[in-house]
Amino acid sequence: MDSFEPDDTTAQARDISTDGTSQTHTLSPPGDRDYVFFQAGAGMQYTVETGNLGDDCDTVLTLYDEDGTELIQDDDGADESLASRLNWVADEEGLLFVEAAHFDEEARGEDTEYDIWVLESAPLAIEEDEYEPDDTMGQANEILLDTPQNHNIHVPGDHDWIFFMATAGATYVIETSQLGG
Repeated sequence: MDSFEPDDTTAQARDISTDGTSQTHTLSPPGDRDYVFFQAGAGMQYTVETGNLGDDCDTVLTLYDEDGTELIQDDDGADESLASRLNWVADEEGLLFVEAAHFDEEARGEDTEYDIWVLESAPLAIEEDEYEPDDTMGQANEILLDTPQNHNIHVPGDHDWIFFMATAGATYVIETSQLGG
């Protein structure tokens, strides 16, 4: 048990600052879930991370809006460690809840200790790509086979639509690469 217990439901969630200050929690007893919450600002980017994991800790983070709708989940962050990392740009102002759980529902004890922190920042200003507007199926641009196109997500909620001419019975591979964090 850690100093933030009880924090096993959204109703018991503990406030966490968005300045990167960490809190230390423990995922014990088996099946324990810890909840924190923070006030999100419209258009702001939030990074939620775990780190300084105990020897038996493997976190899974899930972000929920104030209505309980799951927004995003991460098991192992980008560095392939057992720590977790979520990146989210808030569409609107409101409370966001973070659930931290152990990947192994049976894990417990002092060695399931972890730090969690939230960092608020302004989203990067990214210019539109040359294919905009392409935000709907009706605005989709053609992509030629074996010809890459460089797109970017320049504002929260941006969608990029493309189309290509397909031949019946042919197999196609569609890939993305050079993805930013």
